[in-house]
Amino acid sequence: MRLRDALRHILLGGLIAAGMGSLSMAIITRWLGLPPEAIPAGGAAGSAAYLVGVFGPAFIEVLLARLRHGGKGDGDA
Repeated sequence: MRLRDALRHILLGGLIAAGMGSLSMAIITRWLGLPPEAIPAGGAAGSAAYLVGVFGPAFIEVLLARLRHGGKGDGDA
């Protein structure tokens, strides 16, 4: 996958996650009777969860590659 395609997927996923987080929080706050002030917090949590889901595995992969090579050289190449 080219870098441009990967960035497009990440950005599109972030936009989707941000929108879905706000929409789902609006539904959940109504369903559970929570105050409307909880909606932005839920949207932020959805976006944060997406970022961890995207960049967390990449960080772990780089870390494992460096551990496999004994910390020498460029382990993520």
